[in-house]
Amino acid sequence: MLTINQSLQRLIYGSAIAPLLFIPCNPVLAQITPDSTLGAEGSSILPNGVVIDGVTADLIQDGASRGSALFHSFLEFNINEGQRVYFANPDGIEAIFSRVTGTDPSDILGTLGVNGAADLIFINPNGIIFGENAQLDIRGSFIGSTANGVVFENGTTFSATNPEAPPLLTINVPLGLQYGNQNPAAITNSGTLEVGEDLTLVGGTVTSLGQLAAPAGHLEIAALTGDATVRDGLAQSAVLFANNNLILEESQLVTAGDLILLAGDTVRVRDSVEIPFIAHAGGNLYIQGNQGIDILALNHPGTPFQSGGELSLVSDGVISGDAHFASGSQFAILNLAGEPGEFWSYYDPIISVDGDVIIGDYTGASLLIEATGSIKTGNITITQADVALNNTNDPTDPDIAILTSEPALIMRSGVDTLKYPVTPPNLPQQPPPPPTNSTFKYENNFQGSVGSEWSNTQTETTPAGCTICTTFLGPFGQETVSLTLNNLPSPAQVTGSFELFIIGSWDGNDTSAISGPDVWQLSIDNNVWVNATFSNVNSKQSFPDDYLQGEHPSHQSADHIDELGYTSSTIPDLTFGDSIYTIEFSLEHTSNSLQLDFSKLPPGEVLENENWGIDDIEVVAEVSSTPPVTPPDNSLTLPSFTTSVKPSDGSITTVNIETLGGRVILDATSDINLIGGITSNGGEISIHSDSAVNATGVIIDSTNNEGTGNSGNIDVTAQSVSLADGARLLSRVVGNNQGGNITVKASESVNLTDSLPEGNSTGLFATSDGSGKPGNVFVETPELNLQGRARILTEAYDIGNAGELRIETDRLSLQGGASS
Repeated sequence: MLTINQSLQRLIYGSAIAPLLFIPCNPVLAQITPDSTLGAEGSSILPNGVVIDGVTADLIQDGASRGSALFHSFLEFNINEGQRVYFANPDGIEAIFSRVTGTDPSDILGTLGVNGAADLIFINPNGIIFGENAQLDIRGSFIGSTANGVVFENGTTFSATNPEAPPLLTINVPLGLQYGNQNPAAITNSGTLEVGEDLTLVGGTVTSLGQLAAPAGHLEIAALTGDATVRDGLAQSAVLFANNNLILEESQLVTAGDLILLAGDTVRVRDSVEIPFIAHAGGNLYIQGNQGIDILALNHPGTPFQSGGELSLVSDGVISGDAHFASGSQFAILNLAGEPGEFWSYYDPIISVDGDVIIGDYTGASLLIEATGSIKTGNITITQADVALNNTNDPTDPDIAILTSEPALIMRSGVDTLKYPVTPPNLPQQPPPPPTNSTFKYENNFQGSVGSEWSNTQTETTPAGCTICTTFLGPFGQETVSLTLNNLPSPAQVTGSFELFIIGSWDGNDTSAISGPDVWQLSIDNNVWVNATFSNVNSKQSFPDDYLQGEHPSHQSADHIDELGYTSSTIPDLTFGDSIYTIEFSLEHTSNSLQLDFSKLPPGEVLENENWGIDDIEVVAEVSSTPPVTPPDNSLTLPSFTTSVKPSDGSITTVNIETLGGRVILDATSDINLIGGITSNGGEISIHSDSAVNATGVIIDSTNNEGTGNSGNIDVTAQSVSLADGARLLSRVVGNNQGGNITVKASESVNLTDSLPEGNSTGLFATSDGSGKPGNVFVETPELNLQGRARILTEAYDIGNAGELRIETDRLSLQGGASS
């Protein structure tokens, strides 16, 4: 079967020209009239010429046959309501091409089908209209387009505007659709269009208020010069593209794999009280509007945007997201350059991610972000409470009460269980059967023969004294060792893993050593996947990051240390030990062969007195159920950005945070790094980390600056709390009000350092600017260190008493004038 959809994807997106408003005429008596352009090979219509599923139908016969392709040409082509029209499918025909050379659009008001398994490509430059009762009965793929013609790789054009008979030679796979200087006409659909394989509609504008379904294939909608409006779509994978606006109102979009939504201007999403909006992708969900993304979908309690993989919103304009989002991998708000983008929400945003979160600046209503991985944000400004959320689903959830009663921020990273996880979408019930030889698996633990697939078959058994005793491939020094695998299915998703043995005096990033830095590299089909340094000594290493991208302690992410038995007693030249790392990779692959190159070092990098080896390697290639999607060949290119296969460390990194009197809750299983300050304007501030809280030169301030109420409490809990160079926790009372308490509890240490000669001093400050009473300050930690101008104090202004100052510590260190 010709892979028509994939072939035409390369050219179905023609030049961007001004949109044409197409106004359909009133339908007349449906008529199918062959033209004379095919001469003796012209088409013929046999009324009631075939019985399909027990019902008679008109049969279109004859046409010009060229190899596995069959061509038909019509002066006009219309199907009346209740009428059934099928193209005959002679033996050996895999694709049927049909063109309309007249001047009228095609009204498809009944059933259009193929009496066989061939694909149908239907082009009418004047427009295509599918009525409310329109149906497709096509087991293969269908492409409906208002292009001028189809271009083939041998230069032949099957044109509707300059019609000629196809040459008497074999027609190869089509390259794409051809467009002239005129605006492509519109395609509208009000019916139910379902096919057995791929479904594609390409016009100047595309409006589908009916149903589009390719349960076993790919769905593609392209409006080349204007807007696209799509209501319902179901497929294994889908791409919806509009040169101007992509309008999704009351849409229900479900894919088993990737769902990609693209607009040259704005992606606009709306639900209604009667009908929810749904965009559920079993794979990645990618939404890009060059000028903006406008989402308002809050009329229903469910989560409208869900992805089993990554979920990305990308624009250089305003990204407005009033909806709930759930992602099974990374969630990212980006600009077109792939950098963190600006996010707005006026009513009710909730983001739940089984992975990492990356957003730029946020402005809007109360925000809840929960993630099993890390959270990285820009400036956050909370302007009002959540006005759309309700607690009907879980009346006991305290978060809902906080978010709806005050302008609050809640961010939790590294969580074990998500409150709003991805729920299984209503996936297609009959996915396509896997092709023959759809899975390839290679594995080797090197306990027997290595095989000719390896360029170097050297093996060694670990020495006496090993805890992990095995035979592995190696040891190697500066050799490049290659693994070549053939007869892979294609296209395929390739995944793999292996154990990397790092043996000897690897000194990582250390450039002072004779042979440093020690870089090890993995390349797959000449593309570098791992380019990292490793350390078995006290120097830093880059892994798990690439060289020059990270500084980590030696043995970072190692699975085992000094268990292979390589010590100075076994090999005198190797005065250091060994370590084992698990390396994993995953990629889309389109070739039938795969080559992995290990230790292919950059020029100038030489390994001396260090060795490495490979063990327990596995490579699996499976035919992708959803082939990779090629975006339109215009400015709407997908930006490149780092994705996380696994959730990272559970940290939170933020810039400035401001709420208008609402709470700020930061909860992380790893570090919380405050690059900017926090201003709650009287709201409580709660910061909890299972690791460290770090702030330099920023102020965490719960003061009610308007003097209209009390200042909020500040609670910080962590293993260690470090404030440096002007960083301070501040709760100041204005007027005759009550100041907030400051509580810092650290299971290891609290470190307050200030090396600056002037400016705000580092510390904990509960103060009063008026007659109000300042709050209390409480510090509990085994070790409290104050250096330089750092201070801890509570003081009243002019009159009244200060708050209570209580410090519980086993060790207090005051250096350089610090005070409490």
